[in-house]
Amino acid sequence: MSDLGSLSFTTAVTNSASTPVTGLGEVAALSLVCTMTYISGGTTAKVYVQTSLDDGVTWFDIKQFAFTTATPTTGTMTDDAIAHGLMGDRLRFAVTTTGTYGAGSKVELSYQTR
Repeated sequence: MSDLGSLSFTTAVTNSASTPVTGLGEVAALSLVCTMTYISGGTTAKVYVQTSLDDGVTWFDIKQFAFTTATPTTGTMTDDAIAHGLMGDRLRFAVTTTGTYGAGSKVELSYQTR
């Protein structure tokens, strides 16, 4: 698995995007792992994995992870949804949270392509 990035947060964030991973080429399959380190507080965290077909000008969601108090549950996608179909040559993620989290709270993502 390769690192897609991580984001630490203590206050609410809205669509805070990571630095894209580029140059993926043709992707036949994509595996994603998202973990949340929950310290305290907060109510929800949603992580949207996104791709682009136009060199990063426009991004669209391909997977969404939903967390409450560190437990995965079932934006523009419904909770824990995945979109099948087009995949660009780059990936990033964006995070939206509500509530105030304890110091050290973060999400981390990794990916693998073939």
